[in-house]
Amino acid sequence: MRADARREAEEAEHERARREREEQRGRSEAGKWVCPTCQRYAYPGEGLTPGGECRPCLNYRRRAAAETAQDQPVRPPTGGGIFGRRRRT
Repeated sequence: MRADARREAEEAEHERARREREEQRGRSEAGKWVCPTCQRYAYPGEGLTPGGECRPCLNYRRRAAAETAQDQPVRPPTGGGIFGRRRRT
């Protein structure tokens, strides 16, 4: 009798978890959009803006920006700061 009750409880828990997964999947499907860059579907997630680029496109842009930042030479300050020289007129 205990085994039957335990089995029923486990089945109810599995059914509840299955329904929860289906609800989550439905919310995710309802919130998807087409990435303007690559035309793939993007699903809601952390760090993504609805209607914006998908995660692979964002990662590509970040990598490209980091590479171009490394390629640019570092320029020394021009001396126009708080204690820099002022022009005489």
